[in-house]
Amino acid sequence: MRLYVSTLNCGKNTLGKKDHNTITQLLANTDIADTPYDLYALGFQEYVPLPSLGDGKYFNKHLQSFSKSIVLYLNKLHENVSYELVKYNFNGGLSLLVFAKTSLGENIECHLLNSRCGKFGSGLKGASLIRVQHTGPQFWAINFVTSHLAANEGFYNKRVENIKYIMDDFNNQLGNPDFFNINNEHVLFFGDLNFRNTSLDAIDITENNCFIDQKGFERDELYRYLHDSNYFQFNEFPVKFKPTFKYKEQPHQDTQPRYVYNLKRIPSWCDRILLSKALFDSSIDHCYNSVPRLTPFLRATDHQAVTLSLTYKPAFQSAAPPPALKHHLTPDSSLIDFCLKYAFTVYENKTIILLAVAIVAALLLSW
Repeated sequence: MRLYVSTLNCGKNTLGKKDHNTITQLLANTDIADTPYDLYALGFQEYVPLPSLGDGKYFNKHLQSFSKSIVLYLNKLHENVSYELVKYNFNGGLSLLVFAKTSLGENIECHLLNSRCGKFGSGLKGASLIRVQHTGPQFWAINFVTSHLAANEGFYNKRVENIKYIMDDFNNQLGNPDFFNINNEHVLFFGDLNFRNTSLDAIDITENNCFIDQKGFERDELYRYLHDSNYFQFNEFPVKFKPTFKYKEQPHQDTQPRYVYNLKRIPSWCDRILLSKALFDSSIDHCYNSVPRLTPFLRATDHQAVTLSLTYKPAFQSAAPPPALKHHLTPDSSLIDFCLKYAFTVYENKTIILLAVAIVAALLLSW
């Protein structure tokens, strides 16, 4: 089996269906032999402006048209192979899309799950899951989880708590509190995980260059997590790219330099792709890299996209999926998301609203 996974924090911008250059960058960032992939998974964080947070109508409109553009691109990229949208999922500011070869489609089932761990249960932070199950003669499954964890430096423990909360929440939604703990599940957990580098000591920074040595990489919080409190036994391939955050946003900068860090934050590898132990151990080859910031959309965010192309051996099973695995989808919005949405709408339109209030006050006084 061959997989292709990408993750990007869009910086509260929605990727348009006509942005073919950005789509190309996100889907063709690999040096593995050009053999068609069986599955593509695209995860986005901060995919919408804050006033559209958790807005199902907005998400459905954009994801439906965007997914059609992805299918057209994939069908042109690989001759004699056709692709189709398997399913998309969204949650707060997150979105996740999975595409598959059409030849797999008739035997594929999906389960969608969402988990929120933002303040007051909002969708500002959390995760979306799409579980893809192949129900042919030999059963196999893979779980794609895109997530956005607690932000800011100094919140390592909160990010660790987020991972445990999300995975435990998914376990409970699936009806088995130990589902991802004891089952030999193939899981990809990816997104803006927000783990930070804890020191500048080992980093050489110039305006256009930033790299980190092995000693410095051991100060990376996610490195610490994977070698310490890694309850779900996640693994990661070696990171050989520059920190993916925090860049200066340069949407209109078409010439060099494109890779200038905003040193209000320590440059960090916030955007990562993790694999469950079972999937990591079954991998045959891979390409794990960041995406060049070559388009206006990719330069309009302070994050850098990351991709993983992977060839692995599926864990075939003759048994049917566990009975508890029934379609389950938590609501795409919550009351707090609704309140946040309109609070930001009011904030962005405060001049108009203040003017309206002034007019009403004037009319009342004139009476």
